[in-house]
Amino acid sequence: MILKPLHSFRNSFLVVAGVLASLPASAALVELTTATVGPLGTSDSASNVGADITIDFPDVTLFPSLQYYLRFTAGSQATTGNNVAIDNVDLFDNLSSSVLSSNFNNHGSPDGASVFTGIVWSISGISDPGNAIPLSPDAQVQTSGSPDNLDRLAVAWNIDTQGPWYIDIPLEVEVSSLTLSSFQFDYRFINGGGSNQVNPHPGSGVFTASILRSDPEVVPIPPSITLFAFGAALAAFRVIRRGAVK
Repeated sequence: MILKPLHSFRNSFLVVAGVLASLPASAALVELTTATVGPLGTSDSASNVGADITIDFPDVTLFPSLQYYLRFTAGSQATTGNNVAIDNVDLFDNLSSSVLSSNFNNHGSPDGASVFTGIVWSISGISDPGNAIPLSPDAQVQTSGSPDNLDRLAVAWNIDTQGPWYIDIPLEVEVSSLTLSSFQFDYRFINGGGSNQVNPHPGSGVFTASILRSDPEVVPIPPSITLFAFGAALAAFRVIRRGAVK
Protein backbone atom coordinates (compact mmCIF):
# COMPACT_ATOMS: atom_id res chain seq x y z
CA MET A 1 0.00 0.00 0.00
CA ILE A 2 1.32 3.43 -0.96
CA LEU A 3 0.24 6.53 1.01
CA LYS A 4 0.28 9.57 -1.22
CA PRO A 5 1.34 12.94 0.26
CA LEU A 6 -1.57 14.71 1.91
CA HIS A 7 0.02 18.01 2.85
CA SER A 8 -1.47 19.80 -0.17
CA PHE A 9 -4.97 18.57 0.75
CA ARG A 10 -4.43 19.53 4.38
CA ASN A 11 -3.20 23.01 3.49
CA SER A 12 -6.15 23.58 1.19
CA PHE A 13 -8.51 22.49 3.94
CA LEU A 14 -6.95 24.88 6.44
CA VAL A 15 -7.14 27.76 3.98
CA VAL A 16 -10.82 27.08 3.27
CA ALA A 17 -11.62 26.86 6.97
CA GLY A 18 -9.79 30.12 7.65
CA VAL A 19 -11.55 31.99 4.87
CA LEU A 20 -14.92 30.75 6.05
CA ALA A 21 -14.25 32.17 9.51
CA SER A 22 -14.58 35.75 8.26
CA LEU A 23 -15.75 37.43 5.09
CA PRO A 24 -15.87 41.08 3.95
CA ALA A 25 -19.34 42.43 4.65
CA SER A 26 -19.47 46.12 3.77
CA ALA A 27 -17.45 49.31 3.64
CA ALA A 28 -16.59 51.08 6.89
CA LEU A 29 -15.77 54.79 6.91
CA VAL A 30 -12.59 55.54 8.84
CA GLU A 31 -11.99 59.10 10.00
CA LEU A 32 -8.51 60.27 9.00
CA THR A 33 -8.65 63.88 10.18
CA THR A 34 -11.24 66.33 11.49
CA ALA A 35 -11.64 69.82 12.91
CA THR A 36 -14.50 72.02 14.13
CA VAL A 37 -15.30 75.73 14.27
CA GLY A 38 -18.05 77.40 16.27
CA PRO A 39 -20.47 78.07 17.59
CA LEU A 40 -20.43 81.03 15.21
CA GLY A 41 -23.79 82.45 16.28
CA THR A 42 -23.59 85.20 18.89
CA SER A 43 -25.98 87.72 20.44
CA ASP A 44 -25.22 90.01 17.48
CA SER A 45 -27.54 89.44 14.52
CA ALA A 46 -24.58 90.11 12.22
CA SER A 47 -23.37 86.62 13.14
CA ASN A 48 -26.35 85.15 11.26
CA VAL A 49 -24.15 85.25 8.17
CA GLY A 50 -20.47 84.48 7.65
CA ALA A 51 -18.12 84.37 4.67
CA ASP A 52 -14.82 82.57 4.08
CA ILE A 53 -15.08 80.56 7.28
CA THR A 54 -11.99 78.34 7.37
CA ILE A 55 -11.65 74.99 9.09
CA ASP A 56 -7.98 74.02 9.40
CA PHE A 57 -7.59 70.32 10.07
CA PRO A 58 -4.39 68.28 10.56
CA ASP A 59 -2.86 67.56 7.15
CA VAL A 60 -3.84 64.24 5.63
CA THR A 61 -2.41 62.62 2.49
CA LEU A 62 -4.67 60.81 0.04
CA PHE A 63 -3.56 58.24 -2.55
CA PRO A 64 -5.00 56.85 -5.79
CA SER A 65 -7.16 53.71 -5.95
CA LEU A 66 -8.76 54.43 -2.58
CA GLN A 67 -12.16 55.96 -1.90
CA TYR A 68 -12.25 59.01 0.35
CA TYR A 69 -14.99 61.41 1.42
CA LEU A 70 -15.16 64.98 2.62
CA ARG A 71 -17.81 65.05 5.34
CA PHE A 72 -19.21 68.45 6.25
CA THR A 73 -21.41 68.60 9.34
CA ALA A 74 -23.60 71.48 10.53
CA GLY A 75 -24.74 71.45 14.15
CA SER A 76 -25.46 73.65 17.14
CA GLN A 77 -25.08 74.12 20.87
CA ALA A 78 -28.33 76.12 21.10
CA THR A 79 -31.88 74.90 21.67
CA THR A 80 -34.00 77.79 20.36
CA GLY A 81 -34.52 76.74 16.74
CA ASN A 82 -32.44 77.51 13.65
CA ASN A 83 -31.71 76.14 10.18
CA VAL A 84 -28.65 76.88 8.07
CA ALA A 85 -27.54 77.14 4.44
CA ILE A 86 -23.98 76.90 3.14
CA ASP A 87 -22.38 78.33 0.02
CA ASN A 88 -19.06 78.84 -1.79
CA VAL A 89 -17.26 75.77 -0.48
CA ASP A 90 -13.57 75.22 -1.16
CA LEU A 91 -11.24 72.37 -0.20
CA PHE A 92 -7.53 73.24 -0.12
CA ASP A 93 -4.31 71.27 -0.20
CA ASN A 94 -1.26 71.99 1.96
CA LEU A 95 -0.01 74.52 -0.63
CA SER A 96 -3.26 76.52 -0.34
CA SER A 97 -4.32 75.46 -3.83
CA SER A 98 -7.98 74.70 -4.43
CA VAL A 99 -8.74 71.01 -4.94
CA LEU A 100 -12.55 71.14 -4.98
CA SER A 101 -14.94 74.08 -5.04
CA SER A 102 -18.49 75.08 -5.95
CA ASN A 103 -20.79 78.09 -5.61
CA PHE A 104 -23.91 75.91 -6.11
CA ASN A 105 -25.46 78.46 -8.45
CA ASN A 106 -28.68 77.32 -10.13
CA HIS A 107 -28.36 73.81 -8.74
CA GLY A 108 -32.05 73.17 -9.43
CA SER A 109 -32.62 70.66 -6.63
CA PRO A 110 -36.30 69.87 -5.95
CA ASP A 111 -37.70 71.30 -2.73
CA GLY A 112 -38.09 68.58 -0.10
CA ALA A 113 -35.69 66.17 -1.82
CA SER A 114 -33.17 64.11 0.12
CA VAL A 115 -30.41 64.79 -2.42
CA PHE A 116 -28.98 68.03 -3.79
CA THR A 117 -28.65 67.75 -7.58
CA GLY A 118 -27.29 69.83 -10.43
CA ILE A 119 -24.03 70.59 -8.59
CA VAL A 120 -21.14 71.84 -10.74
CA TRP A 121 -17.61 71.47 -9.35
CA SER A 122 -14.22 72.96 -10.10
CA ILE A 123 -11.60 70.29 -9.44
CA SER A 124 -7.84 69.81 -9.45
CA GLY A 125 -6.06 66.51 -8.83
CA ILE A 126 -9.26 64.57 -8.14
CA SER A 127 -12.13 63.08 -10.12
CA ASP A 128 -15.38 64.98 -10.49
CA PRO A 129 -17.54 63.93 -7.50
CA GLY A 130 -20.67 64.05 -9.65
CA ASN A 131 -23.62 66.43 -9.59
CA ALA A 132 -25.49 64.89 -6.64
CA ILE A 133 -24.92 65.30 -2.88
CA PRO A 134 -27.08 63.10 -0.61
CA LEU A 135 -28.14 64.57 2.72
CA SER A 136 -27.92 62.72 6.01
CA PRO A 137 -31.09 60.76 6.86
CA ASP A 138 -34.28 62.81 7.37
CA ALA A 139 -32.79 66.19 6.36
CA GLN A 140 -34.29 67.74 3.23
CA VAL A 141 -33.44 70.24 0.52
CA GLN A 142 -34.93 73.72 1.10
CA THR A 143 -35.39 75.74 -2.08
CA SER A 144 -38.62 77.50 -1.11
CA GLY A 145 -38.77 80.56 1.13
CA SER A 146 -36.04 82.63 -0.53
CA PRO A 147 -34.66 82.94 -4.08
CA ASP A 148 -31.20 82.73 -2.49
CA ASN A 149 -31.85 79.05 -1.79
CA LEU A 150 -31.56 78.30 -5.51
CA ASP A 151 -27.88 79.27 -5.35
CA ARG A 152 -26.86 77.74 -2.02
CA LEU A 153 -27.30 74.49 -0.11
CA ALA A 154 -30.20 75.33 2.21
CA VAL A 155 -31.32 72.47 4.43
CA ALA A 156 -34.76 72.04 5.99
CA TRP A 157 -33.50 70.71 9.30
CA ASN A 158 -33.42 72.43 12.68
CA ILE A 159 -29.83 72.16 13.87
CA ASP A 160 -30.79 73.61 17.28
CA THR A 161 -33.51 71.11 18.16
CA GLN A 162 -33.14 68.15 15.77
CA GLY A 163 -29.39 67.70 15.83
CA PRO A 164 -26.74 68.05 13.13
CA TRP A 165 -27.01 67.25 9.43
CA TYR A 166 -24.13 66.27 7.17
CA ILE A 167 -23.13 65.71 3.56
CA ASP A 168 -20.47 63.34 2.20
CA ILE A 169 -18.62 64.39 -0.96
CA PRO A 170 -16.62 61.59 -2.64
CA LEU A 171 -12.93 62.20 -3.30
CA GLU A 172 -10.88 60.06 -5.71
CA VAL A 173 -7.27 61.10 -6.26
CA GLU A 174 -5.95 61.28 -9.83
CA VAL A 175 -2.36 62.26 -8.98
CA SER A 176 0.39 60.32 -7.18
CA SER A 177 -0.70 61.77 -3.83
CA LEU A 178 -2.63 64.72 -2.48
CA THR A 179 -2.25 66.35 0.94
CA LEU A 180 -5.30 68.23 2.21
CA SER A 181 -5.21 70.83 4.96
CA SER A 182 -8.34 73.03 5.12
CA PHE A 183 -11.94 73.63 4.10
CA GLN A 184 -13.62 76.99 3.53
CA PHE A 185 -17.30 77.94 3.25
CA ASP A 186 -19.96 80.63 3.70
CA TYR A 187 -23.00 80.13 5.91
CA ARG A 188 -26.38 81.79 6.45
CA PHE A 189 -28.84 81.06 9.24
CA ILE A 190 -32.37 80.59 7.90
CA ASN A 191 -35.73 79.97 9.51
CA GLY A 192 -38.01 76.98 9.07
CA GLY A 193 -39.63 78.59 6.05
CA GLY A 194 -36.31 79.04 4.28
CA SER A 195 -35.98 82.82 4.72
CA ASN A 196 -32.91 84.50 6.18
CA GLN A 197 -32.94 84.77 9.96
CA VAL A 198 -33.37 88.25 11.44
CA ASN A 199 -32.94 87.69 15.17
CA PRO A 200 -29.59 86.53 16.54
CA HIS A 201 -29.02 82.86 17.40
CA PRO A 202 -26.23 82.62 19.96
CA GLY A 203 -24.73 79.17 20.31
CA SER A 204 -25.88 78.01 16.89
CA GLY A 205 -23.66 77.14 13.97
CA VAL A 206 -21.07 74.49 14.88
CA PHE A 207 -19.36 73.23 11.73
CA THR A 208 -17.03 70.26 11.24
CA ALA A 209 -14.96 69.14 8.26
CA SER A 210 -13.62 65.58 8.22
CA ILE A 211 -11.77 63.42 5.71
CA LEU A 212 -12.92 59.80 5.72
CA ARG A 213 -11.58 56.70 3.99
CA SER A 214 -13.76 53.80 2.91
CA ASP A 215 -12.26 50.51 4.13
CA PRO A 216 -13.63 46.97 3.69
CA GLU A 217 -15.19 45.82 6.93
CA VAL A 218 -14.60 42.20 7.89
CA VAL A 219 -17.09 40.69 10.29
CA PRO A 220 -17.02 37.19 11.80
CA ILE A 221 -19.43 34.62 10.43
CA PRO A 222 -21.93 33.43 13.09
CA PRO A 223 -20.62 30.32 14.92
CA SER A 224 -23.43 28.09 13.63
CA ILE A 225 -22.56 28.88 10.01
CA THR A 226 -18.83 28.57 10.65
CA LEU A 227 -19.32 25.17 12.33
CA PHE A 228 -21.43 23.90 9.43
CA ALA A 229 -18.84 25.05 6.89
CA PHE A 230 -16.05 23.52 8.95
CA GLY A 231 -17.86 20.18 9.06
CA ALA A 232 -18.48 20.23 5.32
CA ALA A 233 -14.84 21.00 4.63
CA LEU A 234 -13.73 18.22 6.98
CA ALA A 235 -16.00 15.68 5.26
CA ALA A 236 -14.61 16.68 1.88
CA PHE A 237 -11.07 16.34 3.21
CA ARG A 238 -11.77 12.78 4.43
CA VAL A 239 -13.11 11.79 1.02
CA ILE A 240 -10.00 13.18 -0.64
CA ARG A 241 -7.81 11.40 1.91
CA ARG A 242 -9.43 8.03 1.23
CA GLY A 243 -8.88 8.56 -2.48
CA ALA A 244 -5.22 9.25 -1.86
CA VAL A 245 -4.65 5.85 -0.24
CA LYS A 246 -4.29 2.90 -2.63
